[in-house]
Amino acid sequence: MEILTYRNAGYPAVAVQTVEEDRLATVLLDALTANQDDTFQIFSIAATGGIFDLRQQRTIDPSCTYPKAFFEISNKKDQILLVLDFHHVIKNPSAYRSLKLAIPRLKANGNFVILIAPSWQLPPELEHDIPVLDFKLPTPEELSRALDVCVNDLRPLNPEIDRVLTPERRQAALQAARGLTLVQAENVFALAAQSAFDRTPIEQEKLKIIKQTGYMQVSPPNPPDAIGGLLGIKDYFETEVIPAKDDPDLAVRGMLLVGIPGTGKSLCARTAGAWLQWPVIRLDLGACKGSLVGQTEQNVRKALA
Repeated sequence: MEILTYRNAGYPAVAVQTVEEDRLATVLLDALTANQDDTFQIFSIAATGGIFDLRQQRTIDPSCTYPKAFFEISNKKDQILLVLDFHHVIKNPSAYRSLKLAIPRLKANGNFVILIAPSWQLPPELEHDIPVLDFKLPTPEELSRALDVCVNDLRPLNPEIDRVLTPERRQAALQAARGLTLVQAENVFALAAQSAFDRTPIEQEKLKIIKQTGYMQVSPPNPPDAIGGLLGIKDYFETEVIPAKDDPDLAVRGMLLVGIPGTGKSLCARTAGAWLQWPVIRLDLGACKGSLVGQTEQNVRKALA
């Protein structure tokens, strides 16, 4: 796990960009267990206050604040602290200063602070001390386990669910759920179960999530037979792209179309969606631009994740 690599290297803190707080905590605990690393105590704190012991699943100090948590953790040994909601107050001098002052003691005592938020814009006082990491979306194995949980939960209500979920439908559902968070995937799997695990509801919900970003749009595919000319593109798709689309080694990863306006670049993109039976998503780079430093790059990374 990348986060633990930083801890093993002696970093006192990292800032992780993710909306999956619970999944991050679970993956962290599983990684420590797999490494038989039971020496570290793992706690969390949020805006509601209070230190929560993640191993024992209990609150140990209900009145603890961020500054107090940083101070107490930094003066102990072998502690990991997950900090939630801190991005709302990190620009406050008293907030970032309490963390800044704790960093030398955190490093000296082998402790580790993980700041968790959907996105980070660290103040200049901290940006050279704390690296910003991205927590990757669920792996195919995690999505598969989520689908298994969904099936097990629904089996008492639908005894035929194992017959309905054929290997082909299972693979199609997992493929359609790629790019979703674990909670989103669990929700769309439950929704797809209402229609015999057809992938269409999963894709429709995924497209709704894409539209909510504000900088991505879904374009309707264009029927291939509606194109006149562009024989080179047609031949390339029929002989190179489509035959190898399911081969992980030979599949074409992308195309760069260059030309003056009106020559069919967007039309080819929509037609590619029809050929491959994939949704066509348009990324508006202008809408990606943000007012904060680094926000534009973060939006682009989210779009391509």
